[in-house]
Amino acid sequence: MERLYYLVFGFFTIIVIASTSHALSVAANVNNNTFATAQNLDAFFSVGPNSDIANAELTPWASVQGVGDGTLDFFSFSVAAASTGIFDIDYGRGADGSGIDTEIFLFDSVGNFLAGNDDSDITRGAGGSVSSLDAFLSYNFLSAGFYYLGVAEFNSFACGAGICGNVADAGDFYTLQLSVGGSRVQGDQGNPGQEVPEPGTLLLLSAGLLGAARLRKRHG
Repeated sequence: MERLYYLVFGFFTIIVIASTSHALSVAANVNNNTFATAQNLDAFFSVGPNSDIANAELTPWASVQGVGDGTLDFFSFSVAAASTGIFDIDYGRGADGSGIDTEIFLFDSVGNFLAGNDDSDITRGAGGSVSSLDAFLSYNFLSAGFYYLGVAEFNSFACGAGICGNVADAGDFYTLQLSVGGSRVQGDQGNPGQEVPEPGTLLLLSAGLLGAARLRKRHG
């Protein structure tokens, strides 16, 4: 996304076209099949338009493209403050019945099972699902912390090893949408939910300030 910033210095106005950093879809790591090898998503949270995520321009989100390989998928993320997290599987099950019947499982930092979901009404969340077999989970985090989310196929259940049961078959595809109000957007260390200008924006801003100063001196 691009935005216009107007910088006024006396009689001069500088218009800066700045792009803001938004989360892009990230591919699931093929080796993320245990808690120990979980794929961390903290660097991929941002804000910006996404028709498959509710309040995407206000609430930090990350989107993961999962591909079945005969193993479980584990992801990790941090929550900076008490908030609500939405974990939504999209594009897993097709209208024709093809695809994967997903289940999702949420764990705390030491592997204690917190919540899970198998099937959900497609009206929950935003777009992206045409089948109730796409899992959806809403969870209220009471405090900041480090958490894990696991993706499996029906019929699975939480167990001592994390998740026991069925796994995504080779050729299965799904999109995991994570939307967590207490997550920090990428590059931001203090203000969750704020857009972060890319480095190019800062360079452009510096050039604009320098140009304004020279122009003002020339006319002085």
